[in-house]
Amino acid sequence: MKKQFFKFSAVLLTAAVIVLNMSCKDKKEDPVDPKLSVLPVVTDIEFEADGSTISQTSFSVYTNQSKWEAASNQTWLTVNEQQSDNTFTLSAAVNTSTEPSPEATITVRAGEATPVTFTATQKGNRILTWVNITDEVLKNTEMPFTTGEEVSPGFWRVTDWIANAAAAANGNSAEGRGFVLSLWNWMEANPMENAKLYQTVELKAGAYRVDVYIYETRNNPYLIPFGGAYLAVADGIDLPDTEFVEELALAYTPVPMPVAVADNGMFSMEFELSEDGYVSLGFVVTFSDYNMIHLRKVELWELQ
Repeated sequence: MKKQFFKFSAVLLTAAVIVLNMSCKDKKEDPVDPKLSVLPVVTDIEFEADGSTISQTSFSVYTNQSKWEAASNQTWLTVNEQQSDNTFTLSAAVNTSTEPSPEATITVRAGEATPVTFTATQKGNRILTWVNITDEVLKNTEMPFTTGEEVSPGFWRVTDWIANAAAAANGNSAEGRGFVLSLWNWMEANPMENAKLYQTVELKAGAYRVDVYIYETRNNPYLIPFGGAYLAVADGIDLPDTEFVEELALAYTPVPMPVAVADNGMFSMEFELSEDGYVSLGFVVTFSDYNMIHLRKVELWELQ
């Protein structure tokens, strides 16, 4: 009786083991949810025509899949993968066309995970040109210059230009030369020191150029001191003294001397403003006897 019981129990145990093994074989492992994310999260990126951008261009890939890849659907935008540290960067070629580049879609894929996509755009290559803004910004800029008070026979003070005491003393326009714009001195005993003739104007941030057309300039190299003659631009409502022009001016250039009437001389100065504001633009000189600057015209240009 006992033998039959144990034999029956062994049969049941064996059957249970078989059923359990079959159950384990039939049971499938729970699937792993595929995940993919790209950080930082962006929706679109904008590149300049020269390929530069202030947008985010470096990204990290996070996934539980064994492989990932990132690609662009436009040739102007390159995806640079670094699989070793799960990152990628974007770089843009130069757009030589005036039209924007076609919109690029960046797609990141990893196994069965849902792809991550975002877009990038690139501006057209805008062709900048110098635009004459003299009449919009400056006043009284070419001969015959408008004058006011006559300082001495044939010599007048010009209107619309700011002249300090040193610049105004001898007048700023010579009637005998067709009412040019002038800074001049004949008197060795009374040299002109830091004579300033300028206009203060409001300009927006940007790139500018000043063109000055010369009627005549003279200097006497045998008389000292000759402190210099400059075309300059400076922040605010005044120009620096000649000794501080190089240190304090936003931009400056020496006035060519001497230049004969027949030479039809001309010189230029370029400068840039990083923000909107008031600037003073004009001339500052320090010189003694028989030094003079006579100008035909002053023009202001903006790069647009």
